[in-house]
Amino acid sequence: MLYAAVRKRSLLQALSVVVYTIAAGIAFATAGGDTPVEEGLSSLGIVINMLVGFGHALAIRRWTFDIHSIGAVSRLIDRQREALDMHSERKVARAEARKIVDRDPDLARSLHIGRADLPDRTFPDGGLVDVNSVPVNSLAEALG
Repeated sequence: MLYAAVRKRSLLQALSVVVYTIAAGIAFATAGGDTPVEEGLSSLGIVINMLVGFGHALAIRRWTFDIHSIGAVSRLIDRQREALDMHSERKVARAEARKIVDRDPDLARSLHIGRADLPDRTFPDGGLVDVNSVPVNSLAEALG
């Protein structure tokens, strides 16, 4: 509760900290008392701190911690991970495609490596561009 009071600069929230502190003090001061009044005060202090405090904490958690922004950050991190994974996959595919082009140019042509302009391409080449064969508009698009 003190954290919420400081974070939100709330006087009302700070007052609740005082109430919970007084209730805890009464519970400790009267704990193990011999009279029914002392037992009742001790129980009341415990109930206020445990049950009322728990309900209060649940009620203010979104206000205090801004749960929606936590979800937005989580979604952003997920999108960043996906982008990094795609970049890694593309990098591996490009390296493998370069090896094929160097070792076996005929195979590279049959797999349409570097020919993003062809619709029947199925081999992932990581974005390689065959500058000797690709049409000018595809080359311009690949180069941005």
